[in-house]
Amino acid sequence: MMSWIIAVSQYLLLVFLLAIAVALTLTATLFLTIVIREIIHIIQERF
Repeated sequence: MMSWIIAVSQYLLLVFLLAIAVALTLTATLFLTIVIREIIHIIQERF
């Protein structure tokens, strides 16, 4: 019975870590997109 609980907890931990990784990737992508867009906007204003 205990081995089943350990297996489930490890699976849930893996899913949790994957969810965090996906969330961080999406946040970083969104942030970079905004930053790049702002940089392009500044460059267009200067030239």
